[in-house]
Amino acid sequence: MEPKPVDFVCMDCYIYAYGGNKMRTTLDLPEELLAEAMRTSHIETKTKVIITALEDLIRKKSISGIKKFKGKIDLDIDMNTTRGRECRF
Repeated sequence: MEPKPVDFVCMDCYIYAYGGNKMRTTLDLPEELLAEAMRTSHIETKTKVIITALEDLIRKKSISGIKKFKGKIDLDIDMNTTRGRECRF
């Protein structure tokens, strides 16, 4: 079985970085993958889909980095005191 040829869309777009800086770049992306991302996310522009995907990737990697510390840091915090509550028991 031969692999199915993939249609690519060549895109010139501006990628807006945090802080308002922008960078013009050319991307070769599978057309169907980009179209599916736009359909599932209900985002109308290709640039916004790519920006959203990059932000999600960064967020997920940051969260997975934080998860490494689960159970390894002992925070001696009394949440009732922090929240200004008195113990009723």
